[in-house]
Amino acid sequence: TAIESVLEQTFEDFEVVIVDDGSSTPVREELDENIINNHNVHLHRQSNQGFAGGTNRAFRESVGRYVAPIGQDDNWKPEKLERQVEFLRSGYDAVFAKAGKIDESAEIVGERGNFPSGDLTMSLFKGCYPCYESVVFDKHLIANDWLVNEDFIVASDWDLWFRLFPKAEIKYIDDYLLSSRSHENQ
Repeated sequence: TAIESVLEQTFEDFEVVIVDDGSSTPVREELDENIINNHNVHLHRQSNQGFAGGTNRAFRESVGRYVAPIGQDDNWKPEKLERQVEFLRSGYDAVFAKAGKIDESAEIVGERGNFPSGDLTMSLFKGCYPCYESVVFDKHLIANDWLVNEDFIVASDWDLWFRLFPKAEIKYIDDYLLSSRSHENQ
């Protein structure tokens, strides 16, 4: 599962903030006891506020310097955080990686969010290319207590990139550090 892939990271100094965004079956009931009792895992439940509301709650609840979002159908390679944090510590503000798009049998069937060459901000006008779940970034980039704009039902990550890219030193790792599952039941 996504949470297990985070807990298996080679980078060990992290917390996992899980936001149950008003699901009909509480997330706590779906999680293994080892995850619930892990001191690195912090579970919060709220009424449904959608992607942006859940993301912002996790952001506000986090205490670390770096933030790395993950979706429920994603899996990180064990070295993802270690490799990305290394670049953050060397002076970058945000680090993205190549994301493999996988099917229900975990076969890579495409890529998500590869970086274009040239001016990254100008490239956003052509399409929202960064895979949101592949980023790790330094929280100093965000001046407010929110990460994504809750006024946007869709494209809230696109808005985030437009706000961050002009003021951030960005590194792209051209290597699959995560896989993102794509299926019709999402």
